[in-house]
Amino acid sequence: MKTGEKAGKIAKVILLTVATLGIYGAYWAMNSLFEEADIDAEETEKNADTMKRAATSAFLTRFYSGR
Repeated sequence: MKTGEKAGKIAKVILLTVATLGIYGAYWAMNSLFEEADIDAEETEKNADTMKRAATSAFLTRFYSGR
């Protein structure tokens, strides 16, 4: 995949996320995907953060795959 094609696909995903979820929703989705768990947090909180990132990723993947 060429760099231009890859950049175009990334821009398309971001644009569609903003159009669908709004500015705040897009910020939440992108932030949830890349946010790391706090080192000092309890195991339960770390697991909840991991599940939140997984749910966000699954939502975006399913939404953009058209299924």
